[in-house]
Amino acid sequence: MICLSQSVSEPPLFEHLLLENPWPLVIVLICGAAVLRVIARRHEKRAFNLAALVTLLLAGGIIALAHLVHTPRERVTAATHELLDATADNDPATIERLLDPRIVLADEGGNVRISVGELRPRLDRALEKFPLASQRAKDLAVEVRGKDVASAYLALRTGFTDNAYPPAHTQWRLEWRCGDDGVWRLVEVRWLRWMGRTPPWHGLP
Repeated sequence: MICLSQSVSEPPLFEHLLLENPWPLVIVLICGAAVLRVIARRHEKRAFNLAALVTLLLAGGIIALAHLVHTPRERVTAATHELLDATADNDPATIERLLDPRIVLADEGGNVRISVGELRPRLDRALEKFPLASQRAKDLAVEVRGKDVASAYLALRTGFTDNAYPPAHTQWRLEWRCGDDGVWRLVEVRWLRWMGRTPPWHGLP
């Protein structure tokens, strides 16, 4: 199995702390404000009260900023989950919106196995032949590799409505591109593992 956490680089620390996971910084600021407030009460220093207020306002501003601004990594993560849900629910409109018209299916090395124009019809046939009961991301790691380019490494558990088929455990690399309209779309899917082994390309629908 491929370790997904080792496949991606860490996001920029400043961006991560301010926008993606601000809570450690917010907690530090709140604790700092509490300490300043205690000092102000003990020493009757108004300056410390003012500093405590400013610190609390800064913490609130960081929370608001994180809520309003979504980083590319957050947007690609959300788009990946949305695509998984749409596939499990067989929602053609959402799938169509998230797939780039040039999308291809490739192997781990990037060699195209199913080219443009073939993937969507074959996906529809596969979903018709093997209806999905559930689809869950066991692990997801996203790496933004440029202004409009990102990769999502995904470990997936897929359940089927027909109990004759056991749940499938697969791993994928999804290549996303952001268009001029600001929408992230999937342009390439790399099938990395099927049940811990090389994918059975010869058995595709």
